[in-house]
Amino acid sequence: MDESPPTESPRFRDLTHELSNSLAYVVTNLNLLSEELQGAEPRVKALVEDALEGSERIGELLRTMRRVSWGVEAANPPPTETAPAPQARILVVDDEEAILTAVKRALRSHEVAVAANGEEAMRKLEGGTFDLVLCDLMMPGMTGIDLYEQLAREKNPHLKRLVFMTAGGFTTDVRRFLARVDNGVLHKPFDVKTLRWVVSQKLKEHAAK
Repeated sequence: MDESPPTESPRFRDLTHELSNSLAYVVTNLNLLSEELQGAEPRVKALVEDALEGSERIGELLRTMRRVSWGVEAANPPPTETAPAPQARILVVDDEEAILTAVKRALRSHEVAVAANGEEAMRKLEGGTFDLVLCDLMMPGMTGIDLYEQLAREKNPHLKRLVFMTAGGFTTDVRRFLARVDNGVLHKPFDVKTLRWVVSQKLKEHAAK
């Protein structure tokens, strides 16, 4: 009996990838806007909260669609209340400028550097030290997988500090890759609370080693 995961059509894969990226940007910025509106006029704050609730509901529906399509669990871990991690140096790698902007805003309590592609990220990782690397999985040119493999070949210490961000669009090869590595995966669209919780947890894990 063939137990291989179902195959998505390339068109479906591309559409869900773009939708996840776009929604991640919207949800993250609505989260940040909600934070900025503490003490604002109740009517304005209610409008933002309603928009955020709707966006997060769409995000959950999208994640459920992907789980059904892939036949695997693809949810983010549920965030819990935790003390914030000390300020850290974080590299964010993504070919979507909007995602880089949103994540950098959300992690403004840390020192955040960005890279728009894998090649730029590799140069920064070879020229400096980062406590954590948030890297998009699927990018033109050097993908997150390519970056991982190069770090592995060079025995670069950043390899264990790598957390993948993904908007889906998985091929069978990508699924197999994620199954064989133990790096964290943050599924888009994610909200600010989940992003900060994952970052805090990963920083604490590495600090304890």
